Amino acid sequence: MLTTSLGIFGVWLLGAVAVAAWSLARVLAGTANGENTALVVLLPLAWILGFWVVAGPLLAVWKIRQLQSVLDEHCRRKAAGLDAGTTEQDVEDALTQLATRESSIPERWARRLVRLMLARTPPPEAEAGAS
Repeated sequence: MLTTSLGIFGVWLLGAVAVAAWSLARVLAGTANGENTALVVLLPLAWILGFWVVAGPLLAVWKIRQLQSVLDEHCRRKAAGLDAGTTEQDVEDALTQLATRESSIPERWARRLVRLMLARTPPPEAEAGAS
């Protein structure tokens, strides 16, 4: 997930340089007239600031879904008897390590997030009975 974050940052940086260069070229070439001056001035600001308004929440949701999929996989393995030797503390420690490594949030918050996710995830037996 770290590479995804770096990739998204790279897209933002590339866009910021390209949009700023385009705007500067328009101003220096003298083609920024009264009709498109606002576009030339506001487009770099909108890209630099507005990109993270859209990409930030999407990235956070994607990271939480990744963590949830790891938790779901653990529940399926436990129901199948493959993880019989692991305790909930082992699972919580592993998920906390994953959460702190990938999103650099404080460990206390990561543990709380994992506990909430464990509490909200139904056991696989309940899912099979509801289907």
